[in-house]
Amino acid sequence: MPAKIRMVPLTLLACMALLLMACSSDGDTNDPQPGPDVIEDSGGDEPDVVENDDVLDETDITSTDVPADPDICEPSCDDQECGLDPVCGLSCGDCEDGLTCVEGRCDCVPNCAGRECGDDGCGDSCGSCDEGWVCDDTYGICTGEACVGTACFDWFDCAAVCATGDGEEECRIACDDALRPESLAAKNGLVDCRKLQCGGCTDQACLDECDAGICRDASVECLVTYGCNVGSCVSFEACMSGCLQNLTDPEEIAQCEVGCYQSCSSMGIRDALALRDCLTEHCPETMEAAERATCESEIVLDPDGCRSEATPCMDIEPFCDPALADCYDCVNLLACVDLCPDDDDACLYGCVAASSEESYEQMQTLYECVEGVCDESLPAAEWDDCAEAAMENDQQCAAEAEPCVEDDNPFCDPATETCLDCAGLVACVQGCGDDDSCISGCVSDASVDAIGLMQSFYGCVAAFCDSSVLSEGEWEACVEAAGNDIDQCATQHGACFGDR
Repeated sequence: MPAKIRMVPLTLLACMALLLMACSSDGDTNDPQPGPDVIEDSGGDEPDVVENDDVLDETDITSTDVPADPDICEPSCDDQECGLDPVCGLSCGDCEDGLTCVEGRCDCVPNCAGRECGDDGCGDSCGSCDEGWVCDDTYGICTGEACVGTACFDWFDCAAVCATGDGEEECRIACDDALRPESLAAKNGLVDCRKLQCGGCTDQACLDECDAGICRDASVECLVTYGCNVGSCVSFEACMSGCLQNLTDPEEIAQCEVGCYQSCSSMGIRDALALRDCLTEHCPETMEAAERATCESEIVLDPDGCRSEATPCMDIEPFCDPALADCYDCVNLLACVDLCPDDDDACLYGCVAASSEESYEQMQTLYECVEGVCDESLPAAEWDDCAEAAMENDQQCAAEAEPCVEDDNPFCDPATETCLDCAGLVACVQGCGDDDSCISGCVSDASVDAIGLMQSFYGCVAAFCDSSVLSEGEWEACVEAAGNDIDQCATQHGACFGDR
């Protein structure tokens, strides 16, 4: 059994619904299609500029299929202003900051990923807010006018200003008056708890420890008053992930996270906090990072762990329902997991989401048996040999291996058949609409590599394009932009569609 059988972080499991969205939308999806002219700046070193007739070293030329001597290969950029010329593979130029090279031209690619309003980065709008709501241009979210400055924690910011001037008592009363009733009640509850349980400490470190400990319930009640918008736990988690991915300054991250709270409903915040509490209980922060990530990825699927808390924070059910679709059995699940590249969490979660819960439990049972036999400290090749030996007849894990091991390849075999590649698989699935049997036929006609590449691309897309907050048209535009952006999913797009 390969050493790749593993689970993945929570945030990507929710996002794998985008793969299903792409597979079931009607008609053309404007999904990024293969195109030999779509060339991205990889950010690597450009070829050296030669001022004399010296022959270039072959490592200085991007393409190894053309002569290296500029006297032999004359670049042909014509009207192309960026990317690599089609003759020599040499650069035709770089784009200015904020512009992306698309088919040899420097264009501004709109980016509305995670934004429902405000600027799209190219001078156009990502959308407008309904009457009674205002757009926070910084985070691209619609916030109720009644919400601005009226949450529980807004009072503490207001009161901090009061303490620096005259008329402190009157100022604090004005801060009270600005709150919504539920926010005022939550504020009073947290203030009282801090005084009674934490000795009235005032320094921030003490307050943070108090709020995370004995006053946790009061702190949660204060936090949820931010939630006077309509966002769910799914969009909240996507927003919080975006803050960490796109920002580095701690103050900017904190401001961004406040925006996530403001974009969410109170129920969405409660769901997110309940999940985080559950994860902390089962996977304490004292664990090593890798150990904790593994713990969290397994506990969100465990009915006795955080399964119920995790479900509201996922776009999809964590497992395929055999009553509604043809789901992977344990054999197919293991084959799918095997083809996922190392550290490709989105691909792994895609395999799990396509399998039945029974199949997943069978795989976990097999893995636990093999782990008990084969020392994880073994080199990968030796571990594989140990696992295969343990699963043979009459060996330690033979019974556990029976439902998960099969001699026949469950997918199309390129060595003996003509199989769909990744681009063909995407086109096939998109043509199926909501026909599950058609989709199953596409999958059975594809190679394992094609399935893995498709899952990798749409898993990457999930990190940048949130289907829960974007319209179908916005999502399609976001997918196209992500597929063209080397800092997002251009690598996965190129691997699937063969354009890079």
